Amino acid sequence: MLRVMILGLVVVMLSGCYYSKGCIVPPEGKAFCPLHAKVKTIQQWQKKDSIGHTDPEQRWKDFQECGVIKYNNGNLDFYNYPGLDQKQNEIYTSRIFGCMRNKNYVYLEVNECQTESQTKLNGKCN
Repeated sequence: MLRVMILGLVVVMLSGCYYSKGCIVPPEGKAFCPLHAKVKTIQQWQKKDSIGHTDPEQRWKDFQECGVIKYNNGNLDFYNYPGLDQKQNEIYTSRIFGCMRNKNYVYLEVNECQTESQTKLNGKCN
């Protein structure tokens, strides 16, 4: 058993990965956080005056009016518009974000939607 633990430790050390706040963090790239509460992109957009109580149906209608085409299970279709290159996608997405801000929405980062332990949602992002 001790040999297996030592071998596991050596493999982790050689790979350069480390563990932090429930995540396995590689030297380069995105952290893998299996225990973190998942937040959909659409939930991160909240009305300034009703954070945590934003009407989901109205929010989706507002996104459609701003140019979002597909719901994608709440993750929307940002950065994935057919026929547009990367630069055009960035411009289009920027316009959508601006439109939503003009409709009095604010964008909350994922950590603003989670408890300090990041394992549960805190109620700000409905």
